[in-house]
Amino acid sequence: MKVQYSFLKNYLSTDLSQAKLADVFTKVGFECESDGSIIDFDITPNRGDVLSLRGLQREFQAQQSKAFKDKLQYEKITFKKDRTIINTIDKSGCGNYQIMLVRGLHSVKALDKKKRNFLIAAGVPLIHPLVDLGNYVMLEMGTPMHVFDLDHLELPLNIVFPASKKSFQVIGGDTKMVESSSLTIQDQKGIQAIAGIIGGHETSVSKSTKSIAVEAAFFNPDKIANQARKYGLATDASHRFERGVDPALQQKALARFLFLLKEVTQHDSIECYEGSSVKLKPRAISLNVERFNNFSGLSLSAKKIRLFLETLGFTSSPTKIDHLKFHIPSH
Repeated sequence: MKVQYSFLKNYLSTDLSQAKLADVFTKVGFECESDGSIIDFDITPNRGDVLSLRGLQREFQAQQSKAFKDKLQYEKITFKKDRTIINTIDKSGCGNYQIMLVRGLHSVKALDKKKRNFLIAAGVPLIHPLVDLGNYVMLEMGTPMHVFDLDHLELPLNIVFPASKKSFQVIGGDTKMVESSSLTIQDQKGIQAIAGIIGGHETSVSKSTKSIAVEAAFFNPDKIANQARKYGLATDASHRFERGVDPALQQKALARFLFLLKEVTQHDSIECYEGSSVKLKPRAISLNVERFNNFSGLSLSAKKIRLFLETLGFTSSPTKIDHLKFHIPSH
């Protein structure tokens, strides 16, 4: 993941030089290389939680023994259920699905120069201000988003696996034969996106777009893995969904998108909808301090271990001094 040093420095509110900042992340397990003004982070496949500014901030603050503090601003929004908007969700492939309908857009302008440069430095091409904004929020928070032209959608949506192979024209104009093993976003006309991978040409935004539907969802990594390669694709969204995104962050990402939307356009109305979702089950881990130290070769106290994990978002439960129990955060 490539990040512009000047942007990351301001985001983290640090005065560290580029070399020292890269060294900090290398010490906590993320090898970095500097290429001019860019820091290139080597994020391993099991650490999808770090593929964002939010994730990097959490690791940076934990290295300083500081708890993560969300510094972003959000618009206040509420979600409702309506099967005329989101009808069927195959829960084996989709844990949750939200969509924000924004109508009556006025004179859309480009993102500010800093955000555009940040996207370009990250290797994300500028496409359209509304798409660029979704990509920016993805890089900021780690939640991929897709922006449909609402006037070309025929609601309600169904998030399902196709019964048989279907022809689908993706963004850019290429035609793919979508297999039954690929989760899709379908409206009443047919497939409008291959879930977690790419949207369709027919519903892509353009200069004439007046209303949009912004999608934020959690797709099961097991159902997304290897699907993009099957179609000769590799997208920023599939890269993240294959590794797993935070299943509790989608509504917050839409609230962030809406907060930033006023920087590029005004709108007449918004409506936010959520489909039925898979309830997140709390997960816990236990840790024997003595066994951990013997295995790792370290000599950490229970207090120090608790501090390390709590700064990363784990919550601890009261236990014996040498046996710790933590609840695992959603990310």
